[in-house]
Amino acid sequence: MNQNSLNYSQLVDRAMQSVIREVLIISENNGLPGEHHFYITINTAHPEVEISNELRAQYSKELTIVLEHQFWDLSVNKEWFSVSLKFNRKMQKIKVPFDAIIAFVDPSVNFGLQFASNLSHPEYLQGQQHKEPRKRSNESKQADKSSVKPAPAEIVPLDNFRKKSD
Repeated sequence: MNQNSLNYSQLVDRAMQSVIREVLIISENNGLPGEHHFYITINTAHPEVEISNELRAQYSKELTIVLEHQFWDLSVNKEWFSVSLKFNRKMQKIKVPFDAIIAFVDPSVNFGLQFASNLSHPEYLQGQQHKEPRKRSNESKQADKSSVKPAPAEIVPLDNFRKKSD
């Protein structure tokens, strides 16, 4: 990129990360307000994601976690958040830098953010030629069994608004 040009993609990603950070801080301090709950998809190949070897083996590229009824010890700072969740009935703590978030969805209000730049990280792209179906945690499977099904959130990739190069 030219030294004299602005990296709008990076600026927008930082702004969207700050929205997620604020939402998680509110949830950390006050619990989830109302019917809000979050699906957060993370790039598990990101070098700063801290998950157990067992989870990394099972979810080598991405993992969608659900923060709804069963999560503990949510902690948020400027660069990352950590939370304890149950996977296969086993409590595990994960630490996720905001740079590793691929998507954030709050289906209760049809809100979603997608980070296209996190999908283009070399760690994520390695081995994507044979893309596997998205694996989901037990928490997401439990959410699917909920009696109330919100309408799916519409996620609009930022690439739709970027100038196409020739």
